Amino acid sequence: MSMVGDVRLDISPKTNRTEYGNIDTLDFPRGSFDTVVCDPPFSYYRRFKWVFKLSDIAKHRFILSGPTCAFYLGSQWKEELYALKSGGRFLRLWYVFDRLDERLLTEVFT
Repeated sequence: MSMVGDVRLDISPKTNRTEYGNIDTLDFPRGSFDTVVCDPPFSYYRRFKWVFKLSDIAKHRFILSGPTCAFYLGSQWKEELYALKSGGRFLRLWYVFDRLDERLLTEVFT
């Protein structure tokens, strides 16, 4: 039900989506968005290829809410982990990945 972002992709019509779709069938070219924010259902954490698909469409930053597990997207990303209070007693972990060398973006995304 988030209102964050210009493009909100979801399969459920009961959300605030702007487009129908899911992370298994992303149809966006590399570097389509400056920042990609993802708060997926925890059932997706049994397989991880979707993480790379999402990071591929992020030009500068990829923010991922996740459970307590390790993510490594490669040496092109600087990663930070934030724990934010959510709904009273719960902490949500947010992984933030920033591209290390944005000079490469000129060659790759233009």
